[in-house]
Amino acid sequence: FNQRDSGVFAVPVSGGRVVEDGKDPIAVLRLGKFGSANLPSTVSPDGKWIAYFENDSGREEVYITSFPSGQGRWQVSRNGGSFPQWRGDSKELYFLAPDFQINAVSVETNLSGVELGQPNALFRLSGVFTSGRPYTVTPDGKSFISRAVMETNGTSAPMSIYVNWPAALAK
Repeated sequence: FNQRDSGVFAVPVSGGRVVEDGKDPIAVLRLGKFGSANLPSTVSPDGKWIAYFENDSGREEVYITSFPSGQGRWQVSRNGGSFPQWRGDSKELYFLAPDFQINAVSVETNLSGVELGQPNALFRLSGVFTSGRPYTVTPDGKSFISRAVMETNGTSAPMSIYVNWPAALAK
């Protein structure tokens, strides 16, 4: 493992301990010339896929690859995207488009790989973003939590305030 390597690496663990001490981490994917600035990546809830965004083409785009082998690469976004997040059943992926629209894409897997639906714009985030992820989604894909104001069709949408939301996600 070279410290200059940039990408996503996996280490087998069991019970919070490394299974094979001394072994090098497994390279799941190596990011392009723009490197680790485009992490975080996210493993699907079924543990078979990893979604990430990278700007090796000059524009940030969202991709899926198999996990942990890193075999295959499927482009999810069409006109730019970042911050992918999975629905709890691994059948849908959400991402943030450059215009701050949250998009949903259906994900079907089969023996030949991944079949993706067309990106479907759900709503637009507006407001000021600082650092970290601008949104998160509940496992059922029905609620989003954001640090920004949401708009639908150019008008402000009602906003729900979740109190003690970490406990609600744990249920």
